[in-house]
Amino acid sequence: MGWAQNSSSFFARGADVGWLSEMEASGRKFYTADGVEKDLLDILPDYCINSIRLRVWVDPANGWSGQDDVVALAKRAYQKGYRLMIDFHYSDNWADPGKQYKPKAWENYSVPQLEQAVYDHTHQVLSAIKAEGIFPHWVQIGNETNDGMLWPDGRVSTNGDNFSNYAKFVKSGHLAAKAVFPQTLTIVHVANGFDNGLFKWNIGGLLINGAEFDVIAMSLYPDKVSDWPSIAQQARSNMDDLVQRYKKPIMVSEIGLSVSYPQDAQEYIAKVIELTQGVANNQGLGVFWWEPQAYNWRGYDKVAWSNNGRPTIAMDGFKTPGCPALVPPGDNPDLPDISLPPDPDGPALPSTVAVEFRVKMPENTQQAFITGTMTGAEGSWEIIAMEALGQGEFTKTFDLMGQSTGAYYYLNANNWDAREVVPAECVEWYESDRGYKVSKAEGGDAKQQIADFWNACGEAPTAIIPRFYQKSDDAIQGIKLDLLGRKVQ
Repeated sequence: MGWAQNSSSFFARGADVGWLSEMEASGRKFYTADGVEKDLLDILPDYCINSIRLRVWVDPANGWSGQDDVVALAKRAYQKGYRLMIDFHYSDNWADPGKQYKPKAWENYSVPQLEQAVYDHTHQVLSAIKAEGIFPHWVQIGNETNDGMLWPDGRVSTNGDNFSNYAKFVKSGHLAAKAVFPQTLTIVHVANGFDNGLFKWNIGGLLINGAEFDVIAMSLYPDKVSDWPSIAQQARSNMDDLVQRYKKPIMVSEIGLSVSYPQDAQEYIAKVIELTQGVANNQGLGVFWWEPQAYNWRGYDKVAWSNNGRPTIAMDGFKTPGCPALVPPGDNPDLPDISLPPDPDGPALPSTVAVEFRVKMPENTQQAFITGTMTGAEGSWEIIAMEALGQGEFTKTFDLMGQSTGAYYYLNANNWDAREVVPAECVEWYESDRGYKVSKAEGGDAKQQIADFWNACGEAPTAIIPRFYQKSDDAIQGIKLDLLGRKVQ
């Protein structure tokens, strides 16, 4: 990245304080442990809090967590030296595992219109933040999207084909964030951080369908206070697997425990920080408590503030010896230059590449088929017939998202038992399947060809083309190649 966000010296010890301005407007006061009244943002550093997370809603009924409120809070926090995470819900109200409702203004949008709306909303809010001289270190694309986002179009449990829509929405948010702040890190956030199966299904499905993002984040709320030690360990195992599997860093965007158990909460926070910091190669980026200051507010219980307005000992879980003081942005040389105006259009929305899969079958083969992630979501692949070209060659072209990856293999009959045996040296997916990587889509006529031998791979003696052979510049120009990679005149 070339800047301090990704350095081993920085670990986010954070608080989501999205309710802060509303609480202040209602007359709530905040005090130190000794009873001295202060701005909450001046109390949090006593507990080594160095990062603030703020949610943003599209058109909230009362304005709280809307663009103006978020920009004002972000400016307050940033000027004090906090790093910022902006959390986009893409809703007019709460978005979480049980509800991902579209904003009212988007209710009748088609999928392409939703894709554009995600881009435009993200770009608009971040541009307003940038206009105040603020740089957010992280931008979260959706909140607790266990079952996708912008239901029903992006709800994946009801229709596996919706994984493609979910991925498009995530990628649109990512592209918009990068258009305004190229150096920010974008995040996909899933709840139940102890559930490895859920994360593999969700994150794997996004990547297979061409989503782009930088960081995987989780929420971690034990159902029972006594469960916290096992939940923390399960989360660490999940972190290790996700980092190794997807080569992306990890963080905990939300954590909390009942205010009735401050000692347990202190130990829980300290343990989760320890485990997250212990992820290999400094790939654990931070831990945020969700609304720790929200004492006696809206019936929410998992806070770290007593009803007298003072922090409980739970906040001590964030403390670390010698935690550095906050550095205001004017004195921080590690911040990137954001003086350039944002690109009003940003990069183009995701486009596709026409990818031709071609296979050389044994002599006298009458038919060939292909299946893989390009035919459907995980668990619902289809077997697709290929077109015969003669002399045992067969072809099938799919329009795939530029730079996406996925699994595939060939079959010699229209049933699952007729699949090829992919040699171990070219297995890339699911311990049995080939893998593809789509080239970058540049222009409206982008093409790519992948060619294989049945039951063989590119490094085998009979290979014609390496498995991941891409036509690169020739592909973009639409020049046709034969199986030897030679131009066809």
